[in-house]
Amino acid sequence: MKQVNLYIRAHQVRNLENVRIKYIGCLLLEYKGKRKYVFIDNVGERDQRASMLRLVCSGLKMLKEPCEILVLTLNDIEKKWKKYNDLWNEVNERVVAGGHDLSFKVCKNSDQDIGEVFKIFKSELDRYKRSYKNRLKLHLMHRK
Repeated sequence: MKQVNLYIRAHQVRNLENVRIKYIGCLLLEYKGKRKYVFIDNVGERDQRASMLRLVCSGLKMLKEPCEILVLTLNDIEKKWKKYNDLWNEVNERVVAGGHDLSFKVCKNSDQDIGEVFKIFKSELDRYKRSYKNRLKLHLMHRK
């Protein structure tokens, strides 16, 4: 079975009045040293744990054959699992349907190799958030 690392990160985007309006996400699929980054504009969930579970589902959809998958996050998404029972059921269905083995690991930014991956995520997501806010400002200026 192929061994795949799936790094996930979710960030909230706020509007000019500092109200959270959506979560954006970043996935990194890593297999035999090759990396594929995927940025998702709107994860479709209203809180971070739910957004991260939705990102896991998105990552599982991308895999074409059975794999051993290690999901690496900065947050423990397995906590409060009852609150997200529907999303956990979706993750489980995708794991069973794909014939995957799934495990989770909570990382720290200070971990040498892993920390670098999450720093790249953060810089890319920050860049996206800045461009989003600039587009929002332009849109509001044209409405006046």
